[in-house]
Amino acid sequence: MHSFTQQRTAVSWMFSRNIDLAVFFVPAVIALAGVSILSGAARINSTVMLLLLTQGFGIGPLHLGLSWFHYADKRNLAHYTKNENKLAFVWAPLLAVPITTLLFLWQSKLVLCAYVLWTIQHLVQQNLGILLLYQNHNSSEISIDRSILAKTLHSAAAFFAFVFLYSFLGNNPALQTVVSAILILTGVETTVSCWNYVKSVSNQLILGKRLNIPATAMWLLAMVFFLPFAVFKGSWDTALFFGLIIHWCQYIGLNWVLTQRKYPRKQGWENLFVPVNPILLLMSIGTFVSIIVLALNLGALSGDNPLAKVASGLGLGLLFAHYLQDAFMWRFRDSYNRDSILQYLKPASMKPVQTETLRTFERVAQ
Repeated sequence: MHSFTQQRTAVSWMFSRNIDLAVFFVPAVIALAGVSILSGAARINSTVMLLLLTQGFGIGPLHLGLSWFHYADKRNLAHYTKNENKLAFVWAPLLAVPITTLLFLWQSKLVLCAYVLWTIQHLVQQNLGILLLYQNHNSSEISIDRSILAKTLHSAAAFFAFVFLYSFLGNNPALQTVVSAILILTGVETTVSCWNYVKSVSNQLILGKRLNIPATAMWLLAMVFFLPFAVFKGSWDTALFFGLIIHWCQYIGLNWVLTQRKYPRKQGWENLFVPVNPILLLMSIGTFVSIIVLALNLGALSGDNPLAKVASGLGLGLLFAHYLQDAFMWRFRDSYNRDSILQYLKPASMKPVQTETLRTFERVAQ
């Protein structure tokens, strides 16, 4: 039995065992602990403490800032500022801040609804990208079609979101009936897509391919990302918190590895506008933006007044700018992004000699 299992399974990590566990899986444990604390937020008297908790003690705002690091690369900036790219990479993120702020002052509920929906989509897309990266090992391992992966993740996210919405419409039987019908449809779609996933795995096992355990564990984790929506029915921010904590850690880890591989030692530093240690520059930009975001969040909690609403709108605007940046920077059907980002994240790109910082990262992860 043990021999059969060894023949049918593989343990292929994206980066390494320690880094993958630290970036993709351990955050789930941290998120569970955070959700437990946050669910008792009524007992937390300190506004600052509650803010720090909901922002993951700074990792939420930090992850927003990392998107801006890509503009510090001379080659990236030259590409982003081409006439055909300016709208996507420059104007859209910059205009997102004032437009969101004005919309929030006019219709705050509409903007908050957009925030929840866009955040769910943003988290799903990152999970899908990670799952696809896990399938870049070798032909002897099971590889699930992108469309099957996408359907499982999107349908599961929609199902849990509609469970939350159903509970939210307790005083509106007519709307509950409509949502119930949609809930049944999304439940069926989730079941069918999961069945197609299992069938694909089974068919490939019959053909002699091996099941990659970390990739399968990542898929299972991605499928329950929004399970808290079915548990914390009265609070959308608590429901999102579990997935956000994991998402933030994933994003910081991916950018850390990307930066180390793309700018090893002093090779490639000349491609940066500020030729210093790239990790130092990455974290400096991230910290600068996170301080601004945390200050805005504190302002948003200052009370029910126009300045607080402006602070909330600006904070959401910076978040939407990040969503837009990621949507274009990490779109790998574009050849430039494949060359600028994807090639450094593929498992096959792992060089025999790792950088000292990555080795340090692994020691810390142990």
